[in-house]
Amino acid sequence: PDFGNQLNDTDVEVARYVLQPVGGAISIDAITVHVSNFAVADEAFTGVRLFFDADGNGTIDPSEEISTSQVPTGATDVLTFTETFVAPSALIRTLQLRVNIGTNISVYGQSYSFSIDPQVDIALTSPGTDSVSSTTVAVSNDITIRHSENQLVPGLGNPTGARETYFEDNNFGALHF
Repeated sequence: PDFGNQLNDTDVEVARYVLQPVGGAISIDAITVHVSNFAVADEAFTGVRLFFDADGNGTIDPSEEISTSQVPTGATDVLTFTETFVAPSALIRTLQLRVNIGTNISVYGQSYSFSIDPQVDIALTSPGTDSVSSTTVAVSNDITIRHSENQLVPGLGNPTGARETYFEDNNFGALHF
């Protein structure tokens, strides 16, 4: 699916990734996330935040944010979240990626996705002991910035006055935008 969002939206979830260590807990020092369309991503996002559901309760708590919010630079697709955390053995944990959308109207209609290559983008504390077995790049759904204000102008296809309907009346007038 393609998610439409508007300027000034905050805490928009754009992706959930799953971590499941097998054979023992793993310690992670950093995770790098890549943003597509990066040349204009700095105009689209005022912050990109990564969360790790450490307690595994399915709810992302503010205290579970990894590192600090990253802001795209427009020069590279790389956003690196540096903070050591432990993913417990054999338990499924969620990484959630959220964005804050800026106010620049030049990003209307622009589309972005976020990805993590597990072989390259996850920095393990003990890479000689621990390893990442997955080779599938995890890619988010697209997020498209939309202008969602309705600007109704009388006489241009939208109703010139309020429509009325009556109880048990099934014949509603169409909505014109």
